[in-house]
Amino acid sequence: MTNEQLAEFIQSGDNDELIPVLREKVKLLIYMKCDRIYSAKPDYFKQCGVEVWDMKQACYSAYLNAVKYYKPESRYKFTTFLVKPMQSAINDLTCCNKKNVLNSSISLDQTIKTDEGEGTSYLKLIPDPQSGDFIKHMEQSAEAVSIWQAVESLDEQSCNVILLLISVIIERLRT
Repeated sequence: MTNEQLAEFIQSGDNDELIPVLREKVKLLIYMKCDRIYSAKPDYFKQCGVEVWDMKQACYSAYLNAVKYYKPESRYKFTTFLVKPMQSAINDLTCCNKKNVLNSSISLDQTIKTDEGEGTSYLKLIPDPQSGDFIKHMEQSAEAVSIWQAVESLDEQSCNVILLLISVIIERLRT
C-alpha cells in the first residue's frame, strides 16, 4: 500500500491504527532530512538551544498535520507534501521565531516557593501516575483482610460454605 493510500485511509476515519504504519514508512526520510538540515547549520541550531532530536520530535506533529491535510487527489506524493510542515515545525524551534517554545519554557528543576514558604521544584509537584495504583492495591488488600477475618470468625460450617463458593467462582473465572 502506498503512502498516499495510507494517508487517505487514515483520513477516512476509524483507521488510527494506520498512523504508526505510515509513520514507520516515512520515519527514515524525516530523520534523514532533520540530520541534513541540522548538519548544514549546527552552530545556528545550538545557539537556539535546538538539538537534532528536538527537530525529529517536532517533525512528528508535522507528520500528523501532513496526514490530516494531505489531499490524495493532488499531484504531490505524500513525502513531498510532508516537507512543508516539517520546515514549519523546525522553524518554530529556532531563536528567530517569535513562538520559540524552547526559550519560553521553564525547567522542571526550577525552584519555586510553596504556600508554606519552602522551596521545591516543579518536578516534585508532578503527581506520580502509578501512585494511585499502589493506594488502590493497599485499599483492596485491607478490604480482603477484613473479609477474611469476618469469614474466619464464622462457625466452621458457614466458613466452609463460603470457601466452597469462592473456589467455584474462581474456577468459573479461569474457564
